[in-house]
Amino acid sequence: MKNLDDFTDFENGERNGWENEIGSPDGILKTEAGPEGPNTFWSGKLEWRPPNTFLPSLFKMFTLSGKEQEKEWLEISFKYRVYPPEPGEATTITGVITQHFSIAYNNFFIDEYTPTNEWLQGDPIKILVVYSNNLSHLLIGARNGTGPGVSRKIDIDDIKVVRTPVK
Repeated sequence: MKNLDDFTDFENGERNGWENEIGSPDGILKTEAGPEGPNTFWSGKLEWRPPNTFLPSLFKMFTLSGKEQEKEWLEISFKYRVYPPEPGEATTITGVITQHFSIAYNNFFIDEYTPTNEWLQGDPIKILVVYSNNLSHLLIGARNGTGPGVSRKIDIDDIKVVRTPVK
């Protein structure tokens, strides 16, 4: 089986299947000038519900054609940018990448040591996914945090997903 190389940079308003979810229904695509020309990215928020209820902010469905295995690894990486917390926002947040939160997930953390107002390259995160009727999905969201609020603004760009078979 060949590897899937799925890349989304949101240029020209193309979401490439990445859609808003309940954690950020008002997420939008924004374009800003950069040193290498204009850059378009998704801008929204990570949000959760106490005590530790996961809310997805972005999701994408993956459709496989032909006879495919039922399980495989999806490795996801992306660039993100956070801002200093505004009054009423979370000061720290646990971001989550998952297929089914109740089964398994991987975390990334935003805290007082996370640089703000600059693009950061997230570490690749591997998720074991199960396909049903040749369909699967990935979710990006949050499950908890600290501070006065339950959300934090975030920009996301250059989402890369690589599929590899389970050996």
